[in-house]
Amino acid sequence: ARIHSVSDISHEFTFYMDGRFFSQYILGNGADERNWGTLWKLDLSNANLLVLASGMTEVPYVQKSIDHVKKFVQEGGAAVILSDARGLDAAALPIQPMAQAFGAEFRPEAAQIPAKRGDEEVTFRGGGVLALKGSWTTVVKDAKDQPLLAWRTFEKGRVLVGARGLFG
Repeated sequence: ARIHSVSDISHEFTFYMDGRFFSQYILGNGADERNWGTLWKLDLSNANLLVLASGMTEVPYVQKSIDHVKKFVQEGGAAVILSDARGLDAAALPIQPMAQAFGAEFRPEAAQIPAKRGDEEVTFRGGGVLALKGSWTTVVKDAKDQPLLAWRTFEKGRVLVGARGLFG
């Protein structure tokens, strides 16, 4: 059976990376795994989804890991990239190069509430906005129509990038 999701906790452990992401967001009879090791050495051949989160961690995503994730997505996998650069030096955010590899960037500007999906307000616990390059579908916007959650097709796969304040 395919592993439905792999959560990378080698870069930052959060409560959502302990199996709750899978149990709360992934439906079905699949399995989930957590990566405690070197991301670029992780065997993703049996995975559908890779979940990456980064906050104030001091462990950067090295180029080998970025290339490994890009290849996974290019070959048909899906990646979820979550972070919050609000009030930070966004260039120093460890996960920023990973998001940029797919045409997204976590910005330091705070999102303005309410957050909405279409006309429906969604629970948002705060965070920064996204800057997007290329063809993205925005799912959630802030009160100023700035993107907070967006996805795109990337070769054979998909990438979802979002403010961590939408999760949890």
